[in-house]
Amino acid sequence: MQILNRDLEQRLFALRRGRQGMKRRQTQSHRPNLNRFFQLLLSLFAVFCVGVNSALAATCHSLSDTQVAALFDRWNEALATGDPAQVSALYQADALLLPTLSDQARTTTAGIEDYFKGFLSKHPTGRIDQRVIQSDCNVAIDAGNYSFELDGQGWVQARYTFVYAYRDGEWRIEHHHSSLLP
Repeated sequence: MQILNRDLEQRLFALRRGRQGMKRRQTQSHRPNLNRFFQLLLSLFAVFCVGVNSALAATCHSLSDTQVAALFDRWNEALATGDPAQVSALYQADALLLPTLSDQARTTTAGIEDYFKGFLSKHPTGRIDQRVIQSDCNVAIDAGNYSFELDGQGWVQARYTFVYAYRDGEWRIEHHHSSLLP
């Protein structure tokens, strides 16, 4: 048994010594190159992180609740002009409008303008009854219940969702869904 233990110890010692010798040879011959490589890699990573953070900071726009609420006011003021082109100009070119008084989805500027020709002929006046606002990087959501007085004939209540997107330096409506309350 002692012979086996001594033999095992000698083999482990030789193995350790051989590994250390290999490590020394590899380390000595490749260490300067590896250090330079890792320094370069770390530098590139740092530049990348700074660049990504700068790009995100430069392109990320968010709004306060008051600013999001003002986007509805802007839309409501456009309704008051009676000009469908002014209202449709507040929507992104590829926006989706699911309107209150139509069963047809509008997905083009021309379609959105066409809907507002009919809607504006009723001389709507809008107000927010209840809302929830959420805002993040380049997007804001205003959802809740609103009412419209149409032709002075009383108020019509509806649920709504406006999704605003910041593109090309402007906040515009990306998605607008409105449906009558049951």
